[in-house]
Amino acid sequence: MTQGGVKSFDSLVESLVLMGVEPSIVGIKPNHAFCLNKSPIRLNISYKSSLEKVLKHIKR
Repeated sequence: MTQGGVKSFDSLVESLVLMGVEPSIVGIKPNHAFCLNKSPIRLNISYKSSLEKVLKHIKR
C-alpha cells in the first residue's frame, strides 16, 4: 500500500460518509494496518475485529 493508495482510500471513505454511510474495516491485513497506522492521513472509519461486531453496531 502506497501513500497514494491511502489518499485514494481516504477519498473513497469521505465519499461514503457524505452519502450517509458509516464505513468499517474488517479483516485488514497486517501490512495494510501498518501502512495505515504510519500514514499522516487519519481516516474517518472504524476498525472492527469481526463482521459480527459490525452487524451488532448497525442494529443499535
